[in-house]
Amino acid sequence: MSVRPQLLRLPVSLFYKMMYKSCQWFGGIDLPYTTYVGRRVKLEHFGGMILVAQSIGDDVIIRQNTTFGIVHTNSIAGRPVIGNGVDIGAGAVLIGDITLGDGAKIGANAVVLSNVAAGCVAVGVPARIIKRPQE
Repeated sequence: MSVRPQLLRLPVSLFYKMMYKSCQWFGGIDLPYTTYVGRRVKLEHFGGMILVAQSIGDDVIIRQNTTFGIVHTNSIAGRPVIGNGVDIGAGAVLIGDITLGDGAKIGANAVVLSNVAAGCVAVGVPARIIKRPQE
């Protein structure tokens, strides 16, 4: 969207939309261009991924059937912020205006509705902290 002349932006936007749809259909991944994605993000066992976050940090591991997004349709801006080195288990749901600190670990099928501090491990529905980093 940063291409200024509209005449040049049109073919680029068309190409983007075609690739976006093919990624949804063939890869099972929904990752809009509004999500900032850091370096070395690993999508393990891709499929069933809805990744609508504010930002995803560097060295993050995301497993299959994961959902990032908003809680309610009236809070469009309330999307998760995922720090660096976060490990997200299969089937995890991260919704709302939350922050996952650097190095946090989210268990499989956890539903995260509140912030998770750096280095903590969160599991369960709703997710709760079961392990804090050594101080």
